[in-house]
Parts: sequence; C-alpha cells; structure tokens
Amino acid sequence: MILEQASLYMAIFLMINMAFGLVRVIKGPSMSDRIIATYLSGTIGCGVVICLSFYFKNVAYLDVALILVLLGAMTLIAFVNRHWIEENIKGEE
Repeated sequence: MILEQASLYMAIFLMINMAFGLVRVIKGPSMSDRIIATYLSGTIGCGVVICLSFYFKNVAYLDVALILVLLGAMTLIAFVNRHWIEENIKGEE
C-alpha cells in the first residue's frame, strides 16, 4: 500500500520535472540545451512509466519503459548527427 502511494507521488513529481524540461526544449538558448532537455524528457518519461508500473502492478509497463529509453537514445543520436552536420556545413562556407 505504501509503495503504491509512494510510486504515484514519485510519478507526479517526475511529471512536474518533465514540464520544466519541456520549457527548456522550447526556450533553450542553444541547440545543445534543447537536445539534452529532449533526452532528459525521454528518461523522465521512462521513470514515470516505471512508477506507474509499480502503482498498477502491471509488468507490461516495464516493456514500454524499455522502448521509451531506446527511442530516447535514437532521438539523441539523430539530433546530434543533424546538428553536427549543420555545424560542419556552416563551417565550410
């Protein structure tokens, strides 16, 4: 009972943190800030899903959390690759 309540409160806390991270994605002064905030949002989303897995006592949510982590890593690689290519093109001109 206590673990379920604690996991629900932790999920709410993580969602509030994700909201602050999404503000950084929108208002970030540089592309690097946006990239890291996007990856942070994916990682926090994974944490929320894990907390909800404990709350609902459903192991299938852990698979969803694993997929979120993998998608977050792929997104980070795509953003970094795109940003790196754009910087190199600007540097050559």
